[in-house]
Amino acid sequence: MALGSAAYAQQAQTTSIATDELIQPDTQNFKSGAVDRLVNFVKQAHTPSSQCPTDVDFTVFDSSSDPLWSQMQADTRRAAIEGVLRGLGPSVRVTAKSTKGIISAVIISAQTATDKERPKLDTNSVPRKGAKIKAGDKITVTMVARDNANAWQSGIKTIQLVADSEGGRFIEVRNYLPSPGCLAPPMERRVVATYTVPQNPPPIVRLTALTEDFGGLMDTDVGEFPTVEVWKGSVKLERDGRNPQCSAIKSETEFTIAVAGDGAVTGSGTLDHSSYTCEGQTTPGTRAPVAIGGKKEGGAFTLFLSDWPKTAPLPRIPIGQWSVQVGQGSTGEETFAMFSGNPDVVFRVKLECQYCGRP
Repeated sequence: MALGSAAYAQQAQTTSIATDELIQPDTQNFKSGAVDRLVNFVKQAHTPSSQCPTDVDFTVFDSSSDPLWSQMQADTRRAAIEGVLRGLGPSVRVTAKSTKGIISAVIISAQTATDKERPKLDTNSVPRKGAKIKAGDKITVTMVARDNANAWQSGIKTIQLVADSEGGRFIEVRNYLPSPGCLAPPMERRVVATYTVPQNPPPIVRLTALTEDFGGLMDTDVGEFPTVEVWKGSVKLERDGRNPQCSAIKSETEFTIAVAGDGAVTGSGTLDHSSYTCEGQTTPGTRAPVAIGGKKEGGAFTLFLSDWPKTAPLPRIPIGQWSVQVGQGSTGEETFAMFSGNPDVVFRVKLECQYCGRP
């Protein structure tokens, strides 16, 4: 097995040693052979083929009945043991703690240094993220992966580009051999991949770049490219005076709509309608999907519910058309009465452009 792969698969070795087996009572002086015992434990935990350092983590517990004396004695013994281990040089990294416990013992673990830092993935694309595209266009994505936060990183194992908007189709997969442990900093990896926009593309083409190191740690970056205008919207109950004897009702629908080249609007969302109580009887809430249709002409949207949960209690969402002016901007909002001639039930509709199709 290559050095890098062996180093990062190593499991920690842990042991418990009674304090009086290591140090003379009420002192910080080591017993005969105690120092060799600690050093040999650390050496045995190290992967022989690896040039990476060894991580040692230990805690000293003291069970003396006097809390102040117990903590002081644990601190003193921790310092003594830490001095021995740090004396082994930079190839051993030490983390030490001391505290009062129900027994007087040292819990110590050691292993070859593991990769705890995620790799870093930087990407850029031509055209840039968020640019409007069409069928047949090409998107060139440059992915640069690094796993060099310190000298004992495991190195880049793979770089991938995935078309999430096509069910997770792989555009590019590049695999690499393990890095040489801690003999040298892991190499930077660079991949350039090209994606061709399919015929009849979705409203948003979504590409995900991913890198993973040999320690199993990952970094990702997502790029979205609209093929049409995409708007986020909401419908919220602003006022409900229809049933004054009932408890307050909260009703809000959030949705996303796409605007085709001819102005046709399609989309979907979720209705979230709270429960409420009238005369001691509670009606359960509703959470259900809705479908949105409509048209955009110039700077005006005309929207309507093309499908909705008709079994949900009223008031839930305005029925009929909603006309929302956006002009040349990227937001718009209007209020609508639920029932003709009844201004006591009012909804507010808001629209905000997520992708307005600008180049």
